[in-house]
Amino acid sequence: MTFRERWALREDNRLACGEALATVLHEEAVPQIVHLLDRGDLLQECRHPALPVVRLRR
Repeated sequence: MTFRERWALREDNRLACGEALATVLHEEAVPQIVHLLDRGDLLQECRHPALPVVRLRR
């Protein structure tokens, strides 16, 4: 199951959904957030050509 799939929570599958969500957070989301906490890593990711970062100028 990929992160971007839809989730459905019913009384009979709440434990499975919770476990799947915890796995995604533990294995994908939190490591990515920790990576971006480093300013050098964040700047590198923002400059990556695959990421459409747009500068807002006033």
